[in-house]
Amino acid sequence: GSRGSNNGGGIPHHQPVISTLPAKELATLRKEVRRALKPILSWDLLNRKNASNGTWGTIRLERISQREYCALIGRERDPELRTLVKSGAWYSVDCDIATVFGAGAPALRGTGGRYG
Repeated sequence: GSRGSNNGGGIPHHQPVISTLPAKELATLRKEVRRALKPILSWDLLNRKNASNGTWGTIRLERISQREYCALIGRERDPELRTLVKSGAWYSVDCDIATVFGAGAPALRGTGGRYG
């Protein structure tokens, strides 16, 4: 008999790996993301960008594993990040806020700036 499964063409069938984080680790990581976002959620940023109704902001998350990044951006089924384009040493992705913080997460509140 043959070992392993195949799809009849002699090519092994590849099952996608799902890389999940324990809920406690994901909650801690989400808190770190909130902390990183707070400084850019300010009137000062809006004034600098001359955007009274909103603007894009970018944060950099350093010292997180690829597994953690996959969990944050909702790509647990792509632990190798093959569906993303790598720009230099960093991966970059636009991501829905509900994916990052989970459905029903409390609203983000900024800090700093002239109006606190």
